[in-house]
Amino acid sequence: MQGHLAQPIQEMQTIPFSFDSELIIIEAEVNDIKGRFLFDNGFSLSGLNEEFAERAGIKLNRTLSIRDANDKRAQLRAGNIQKLSIGQAEFINTGTYIVDTNLFLPCDPIDGVIGASVINKINWKIDFANHNLSLSSNHFEREGIKIDFNIAGNNSSLTKLNVNGASLHTKIDLGYQGSMGIRKQKYAEYFADEQAQQAIGITSLSATGLGNADTVYTFLNQVISHKEYELPIPAEINLSQNKKYDASIGVGYFKNYTVVIHSDEEHYYLDPINEKVHASPDSSFGISLYHIDGTLKVIQKDGNDPYLSKIPLFSEVTHLDKTGTEHFPTPCTLRSFLATKKGNKEPLELHIKGVETPVMLYRREPELISFKY
Repeated sequence: MQGHLAQPIQEMQTIPFSFDSELIIIEAEVNDIKGRFLFDNGFSLSGLNEEFAERAGIKLNRTLSIRDANDKRAQLRAGNIQKLSIGQAEFINTGTYIVDTNLFLPCDPIDGVIGASVINKINWKIDFANHNLSLSSNHFEREGIKIDFNIAGNNSSLTKLNVNGASLHTKIDLGYQGSMGIRKQKYAEYFADEQAQQAIGITSLSATGLGNADTVYTFLNQVISHKEYELPIPAEINLSQNKKYDASIGVGYFKNYTVVIHSDEEHYYLDPINEKVHASPDSSFGISLYHIDGTLKVIQKDGNDPYLSKIPLFSEVTHLDKTGTEHFPTPCTLRSFLATKKGNKEPLELHIKGVETPVMLYRREPELISFKY
C-alpha cells in the first residue's frame, strides 16, 4: 500500500503547477492515463475520483477508515495504483482511496490527489514565485530556515512550532488552504485579550465535505518560531474546535516562500520570496453561502457584526438581488456572481425564506474583538 519509487531520479525533474483555489495542482499519469491532481501531503495515501479510477483500471479490493482534517470519520473504498508517473519519476504499487474531489474543489475540477505515500518518497522544491515544482532523489540547495519534521506511521509530516509561548505538535499539510490552524479547546488561553475576527458557522471543507459548525477566531500577523529560530513571515491563525491535530500549517503560509522538502533527511527549508508580509482583514459581505440538500443556505457569518444578528445561521436564501437562487445551481456560478458584486463594490440584497424584508449587505472589513476564552 505504501508503494515505492521504481528507480532513483538523479537528474532534477521540473514541472509547472497551477495555483487553483490557492492549492498546488499538477499533471501526472496513473497507469498511463493523464490527469490533474492536487499535490497534498495531508492525504495519507493518494486519492482518485471514481470515474478516473475506472478509466485507469484501478481494482478496488478493500475498505479503509479515515479521519479527515475536520476530524470526521469515513469509510472509503481503496485499491492500488500500479504506476503513478510525475515527470520521469515512477511510483509503483501505491495505495489510493476513492474520493469525491467535488466536495472540496467544486470549481477547479481535478481527477484526484497525489498523497503523502508518494510525496514522502522523493525530495521536492516548490517555487511559488514561478509556479514550478521540481523533484529529485538528490538534494537541492539548502537555503533559508531549516524546519525539522518526522514522518508518522500514517505518512503525516509532523513538526514542533511555537506561537505565543505554546509549543504545538503541528501537521504540515499542503492541502490546507489556510495559513495556520490551532485547536481552540487546548490552546485558547495563549491568545487571551488579543484582537480577533470571529466567524460563526461552518468554515471548512475537507475530504468528506463540510465541517461542523463552530465559532472560529482569526488572529492576524502572529509570529511563529521553530526551535530557536523565528520564521520571517507572520501567520494568520485560525483558532477552531474541529481539528484532528493540535495545529496544522498549510499552503496559505508556505506560498510566501520557496520551499525545499528533503524527505530523506526529514527537513524543510523555507526561503522567503518577499519582505515581511503583514496581513490585513479582507473585506467581504460578512456571510458565506453554500448549497445544502438542494437549497442555498447561510452557513457562516461574521460573529461580531450586530447587523448580521437578524440572519439566523442556516437560513434558506430564496433570492440574491432579484434573481432566484435556482439560477445559481452550483458553487461555481454562485462564486462568480459574488465575485462580480464584490469587484464592482455593489451591495448584495439577500432574501431569506419566511422573512418579508430583504437584508441589504455591503462589503466591509470584519469587526475585531478582544478574544476571551
